[in-house]
Amino acid sequence: MSEELIRTRQGDMIALVPRDWLFIDTRDQVSDDVITVAVNPEYTLSAVFSSLPATVSTRDQLESEGLLGLARIAYNKHARKTAGVVQLAGQYAIAELGTRRFGLYEFNTKNATSRSRCAVFTSTIGNHYEFALVPLALSGRSPIPDSSQVKIFRSILATIQY
Repeated sequence: MSEELIRTRQGDMIALVPRDWLFIDTRDQVSDDVITVAVNPEYTLSAVFSSLPATVSTRDQLESEGLLGLARIAYNKHARKTAGVVQLAGQYAIAELGTRRFGLYEFNTKNATSRSRCAVFTSTIGNHYEFALVPLALSGRSPIPDSSQVKIFRSILATIQY
């Protein structure tokens, strides 16, 4: 993994991405909730870290459903932003890594074969975050095999501390 640390402004979440990945300057190009975006050297895969705003409905859904509710909220945010172009792939799940817990889900676009993998979590000070590993089709190169994407997702997920 890289030695360059991803850190929120509040310092309540840190993470690492694989060595040689590049951080993209996203100022003025993405919504305010995006913390950082990193891409692999081939520009075929991106890691997006973002915050999930706390609202009354978010709090209510978290209280009733926990991390699965937060995963639903995050997926619905993607669906709204893409005008319904994305589709949930599979089911929501919970992953436990030591004392850390994550809500997991995957989605793809209606015509795509590769999936975006997402993990949501709540920091110790109550902020909600999402990490998404998103395949890119910008460079014209062949996509990274699905099994390799799963390994990269798990490797990044293992570095997240909150």
